[in-house]
Amino acid sequence: MPSSMSFWIDDRSIIHADLPDNLPSMAETLIVGTYGIGTPIADIEDDLRAERSERARSWIAD
Repeated sequence: MPSSMSFWIDDRSIIHADLPDNLPSMAETLIVGTYGIGTPIADIEDDLRAERSERARSWIAD
């Protein structure tokens, strides 16, 4: 049973998740976080929403 999952958001703001050992090489710079089993889903969701918001602000500013 895996003990952690990594989450990342691609350039189209699509959220992906996989085992840390299975991440595509391009995902390493896009990782929002790696979370251990038992991390409250609300904490992961908050981090993902914050990342999406930050990217949206950055995109608008460019």
